[in-house]
Amino acid sequence: MSYTYTVELSKSEKIIKYQVIGTIEKSDIGVGWREVFNMLEFSEMGYDILADYSHADFKFTIADTKVLDSILNASSSKVPGKKIAVIVKMPYSTAISMIVKEKFHADLNYNAMIFSTQEAALMWLNE
Repeated sequence: MSYTYTVELSKSEKIIKYQVIGTIEKSDIGVGWREVFNMLEFSEMGYDILADYSHADFKFTIADTKVLDSILNASSSKVPGKKIAVIVKMPYSTAISMIVKEKFHADLNYNAMIFSTQEAALMWLNE
């Protein structure tokens, strides 16, 4: 694992802040998301998610993201009405994020958006 992640709660905004720093390989996909989706704040207390990948680099293909299918399918009943804002800056990581977002919006009705700044992501989450 050549990356680290942190999970913090913003109780005043009801947001789970998930930040990833470093290089994410195929074997790393989904590790932090399991923790976030299993948090009571997400599953029972209505918190939205801010996933910050602005300091992360994706080193995997879109085909490798199939590992997310089981994680997201298992969480689909917890998602209605919740938002997931993803911040990415690297072009390849942005492209992967946009493809994954479209796939899971179409298949599971996830309400996710991709952003390049934290300010824009927070503005959308707080609408």
